[in-house]
Amino acid sequence: MKDFIIGIDLGTSSIKAVCTDRNGIIARTSASYSSVQEKNGGPGPVSWWDAFCKALQELSTQTDLKQAAAIALDGQVGTYVLFDPGRKEEELTAVSWRDSGGQEQLDAVRSRFCSEYFIRHISMPHPSLVSYPIPRMLWFRDHLAGEWDKTELVLAPKDYIYYKLTGLFASDPYSWRGLANLDDCSFHEDFLKELGLPKSKLPPLYRPDEAPGHLTAGNARKFGLKDGIPVFIGCNDFFASLLGMGIYDEGQCFDMTGTSEHVGVITGRLSMDTNLVCGPYLN
Repeated sequence: MKDFIIGIDLGTSSIKAVCTDRNGIIARTSASYSSVQEKNGGPGPVSWWDAFCKALQELSTQTDLKQAAAIALDGQVGTYVLFDPGRKEEELTAVSWRDSGGQEQLDAVRSRFCSEYFIRHISMPHPSLVSYPIPRMLWFRDHLAGEWDKTELVLAPKDYIYYKLTGLFASDPYSWRGLANLDDCSFHEDFLKELGLPKSKLPPLYRPDEAPGHLTAGNARKFGLKDGIPVFIGCNDFFASLLGMGIYDEGQCFDMTGTSEHVGVITGRLSMDTNLVCGPYLN
C-alpha cells in the first residue's frame, strides 16, 4: 500500500477522520464527543481528545496506520479554550461558538473602529458575530477575569489537538479570521494594543500547508504511527469544506450544511455589508 494522509475534521459534535491518497479514500470513521459535562458544560478538551483517540483506533482496524505519511487537521472556529498549563484538562474552560457572550463588546468595538480600519488589520469588515475572536476575548477579559489572567494561551479546538499531537502551540490565520490579518498571516501588534489584547495569549500562525510540528514518539506508539511524521496546520472547517467541494473560482456558489449552514458565492471583490461574512478565501 502506498503512503497516505490522515485527515482529521474537528467538528462541533464529533470528529471525522479519513485516510486518503491521490486515488481517494482508503478508510473513514467518526467519533462523537462524550456526554461528560466538562467545566464549560459541554464538549471540551477531554471530549475532543477522547474522540480523536477513538477515531484513530477505529482507523487502525481498517488499514495499517504505519503507512501514514502525514496528519492534517481542520476544525470548528469560534470555540476557544483558555489554556493554563497548571490545570488538568477537565478543569480548562472552553466556550462554544454557540454561546452568546460578547454582544456588548462587539457593539463597542464596531462603534469605535470603521470598516476601513478593520480591513487594514483583519482583511475584512467585522461581521455581526459575537463568536469572532475580538468580541469573545474581550468578553473573557471582562467576565472571566480570574481565569483570563491565568490563561497562557487562547486556543481553538484544532490548536489544542495540534498541541497534544506535537507538543507545539501553532495555528493558522483562517482559524483566527476576525483577528488575524489574512494577507500577511499575522496578528497586528498595534491593533491588539488598541484592543487591549496581549499578543502573548495568542498562538503563532502558520500557513495551512505548513507543518511546523511533528508527531511525538509517545503518540506514535499510542496510535501505531511512524515516529516524527509531519502534522500539517490545516485551516478552518469552512474553507476546508469548500476545497473538498471543489469551490475554487469566482462565480461559484455553494450551500454547505452541518451543525450550521453556509450559503455563499466566491466574488472578485470585498463586500462591505456586515450582515454578510465576506473576507479573503485562501488568496
